[in-house]
Amino acid sequence: MRESQKKPKKIKIVLRHAGNQEIPEFYNNNFQDKKSISFEVSENASIAEVKDEIAKRVKYADRSISLYLYPFGKKLLNTTNIKILLTRQPHHPNRLRSPSDIDDPLYLFIVIPNY
Repeated sequence: MRESQKKPKKIKIVLRHAGNQEIPEFYNNNFQDKKSISFEVSENASIAEVKDEIAKRVKYADRSISLYLYPFGKKLLNTTNIKILLTRQPHHPNRLRSPSDIDDPLYLFIVIPNY
């Protein structure tokens, strides 16, 4: 396989909800315990493609959802490449390496409009 034909690396996305919407997919035990959703996408994926993957896992999600690096930060644009976001995400206590390490997960927060 040529260098230009290498498969893109995968980036693990760890998705949490950004507020108090009580989205069922982000809770266990009748809304008592919060949880996250994890999946992988190509390092070349855009936020729009991440939203498409989320829509497969969260009942009321589609491309109209809002995604953030912080719970109430600036909304990420659909055209943003997720590889760039790895260097901009805030420090996370579970992260052992520097934020620019492509092997680190990308932590995102979701808000579903009118939920």
